[in-house]
Amino acid sequence: MKKILAWLLVLALAVPMFGCGAKEPPATSPNATTSPTETTGATTPTDGVFVKSDYTGADEDVAAHRDTVVATLGGKELTNGVLQLYYWLAVNSFINEQGMYIYYYGLDPSKPLGQQPIGQDGAQTWQHYFLSQAITNWHRYQALALCNEEADIPMDPKMQADLDASWGTMEEAAKKNGFATALDCLQAQMGKGCDKEDYLEYQEQFYQGFNYYEHMNSLIDITDDEIEAYFTEHQEELEEQGITKETMNYGVRHILIAPEGGTKSEDGKTTTYSDAEWEACRQAAQEILDQWKAGEATAESFGALAKEKSTDPGSKDNGGLYDGLDKNTSFVQPFKDWYLDESRQVGDTGLVKSDYGYHVMYLDSAKLIWTDRVKEILEYNESAEFINAALEKYELEVDYEKILIGEVDLAKMMGTAEDQQS
Repeated sequence: MKKILAWLLVLALAVPMFGCGAKEPPATSPNATTSPTETTGATTPTDGVFVKSDYTGADEDVAAHRDTVVATLGGKELTNGVLQLYYWLAVNSFINEQGMYIYYYGLDPSKPLGQQPIGQDGAQTWQHYFLSQAITNWHRYQALALCNEEADIPMDPKMQADLDASWGTMEEAAKKNGFATALDCLQAQMGKGCDKEDYLEYQEQFYQGFNYYEHMNSLIDITDDEIEAYFTEHQEELEEQGITKETMNYGVRHILIAPEGGTKSEDGKTTTYSDAEWEACRQAAQEILDQWKAGEATAESFGALAKEKSTDPGSKDNGGLYDGLDKNTSFVQPFKDWYLDESRQVGDTGLVKSDYGYHVMYLDSAKLIWTDRVKEILEYNESAEFINAALEKYELEVDYEKILIGEVDLAKMMGTAEDQQS
């Protein structure tokens, strides 16, 4: 699956969609969101987002209506220019999260989103879906920002620094990716209907809202008694999700040493190694383990060796760490057998042979997960409560008739990204 250019995430990196209902709900949360194909709402194009069958406008028309107010909330106004940011961020976020599965959902980035229906009734298009998300996200971001303003919570210094540097970050991205100006970079991502002023307004809303979100989350204090009570009440539901009081979760660091040499098959698809080549690989792995033992022999020093010597691209930059492993993790069996060994203790090391080579192993963590999972659920529920309270406090009014959405050539950008990666 082609990926959108990394610079597309200059904005998306500032959007850990907290507005979509607090922290991401754990798999066991009853509040988990539905997929686009399961959306609910009006089935006839006359209400809400369905007022127009297609909101697409020509670049010059969308730019001309940049300052048009399309929604209000607590005395704040959403202009069409700022809406472009929320809309295309929703599109980009979905594509980057779903990857190749966008085609499974029926989304074709080579076609206008306003002409692609979702589902068989044809009432809702992908443009309706993302526009609905954009309006909802503005409601949530702005409501939280208003709560932050009302509570007079000082901006976290790091957040303030990031906010102050936001346009400079865009300028750096523009230069890195060959754009003449930061505005060119912005409009390549978000269409011609927005400008620097809209971008900075979006950033202000986001950081003010996120500051309130972080402050409120810092006040959440889940007790052991609450965790125990929730587990008892929802035990059957949790067990259906594979979580019992005996379920273990492991963190494993490894350094993969691939064998050298080998003989390729006639079709070039497989390589076989001699006993001598495998032995040389084992010795190289043993030397690394011995080097670690002779040094500080800590998780950190193991991670440093992994970054230097591992041939596993999936973990070396993370110090060789794979976290959240359990008996259902889809890893090669010898690797799994090592960390699932009942005698295994945190800090244990060893060598494991697989088809990929020899793994220098280090057990970084092993713990029962039910308390952490239940705590995540309870934290999510409390976070959702204060977000919902903000939404109820500040009522949203939208004039859908005034909305125009510009076009962005997603297929071109995704193709360019593929070209850069090749």
